[in-house]
Amino acid sequence: MELNMKDKVFIVTGGVQGIGKTCAEQLLAERAKVVIADIQDEKGRAVVAEMKERGGDAAYCHADMRIEKDVRDMVNFTIDKYGKLDGAVNNAGVGLPPKLVADSDYNEVLDMVMCDMMGVFACLMYEIPVMLANGGSIVNISSIAGLKGSLSKITSYVMAKHGVVGLTKSTALEYATTKLRVNAVCPGTIETEPLLIMKKENPEMYNRVAAGNKVGRLGQTEEIAAAVTFLLSDAASFITGSIFAVDGGNAAS
Repeated sequence: MELNMKDKVFIVTGGVQGIGKTCAEQLLAERAKVVIADIQDEKGRAVVAEMKERGGDAAYCHADMRIEKDVRDMVNFTIDKYGKLDGAVNNAGVGLPPKLVADSDYNEVLDMVMCDMMGVFACLMYEIPVMLANGGSIVNISSIAGLKGSLSKITSYVMAKHGVVGLTKSTALEYATTKLRVNAVCPGTIETEPLLIMKKENPEMYNRVAAGNKVGRLGQTEEIAAAVTFLLSDAASFITGSIFAVDGGNAAS
């Protein structure tokens, strides 16, 4: 399958670690150019330096998704650096410790929503205008929590991730007759850094979490990035407004 990504330019928010970093690495492997946006500046510069050593064309940009100016500056940085924008992975997000709704801290929830949902909205606001002329593809990262409710005391997170799903569908419809496509990927439980720490420090709990997936294991960041890369590519040219669960079958139940 030919993905036709050579010399295309992509933004990956939250690209310093986990799913975002792996998405950036897969795009670079397809010979695309990538701007990694994050708030972990020292780590971000180190990650980009490593990618450049391996022959990738990448750049780092500080951007806090909760701050509109940062998002606008991120897009302007990309245009100044590479002259265009062909797509984006709006991935940056944060979580909160589990709490019942009535026990929640309003300002903590608002801060999370500003990143996880309004941050995606701000990205679309500034990415779309510079992409409309030539078209392209945007993938928003939601979660299995954006597809179903939860008994895990993460209702605020569920709210934000459902918002990303609705935002994706409506934005895709608004621009369906243009060359711009907008889709979302909903990861299930993925073996990122917190779970790797759990695997080392509490293997019994780790095994319980893994067994909770219908396929009996945790997902890998590479499996999410593969879906994202496909959706960003020309191979997915007839796909827009779709919500892809990459979750080991959990959303099917």
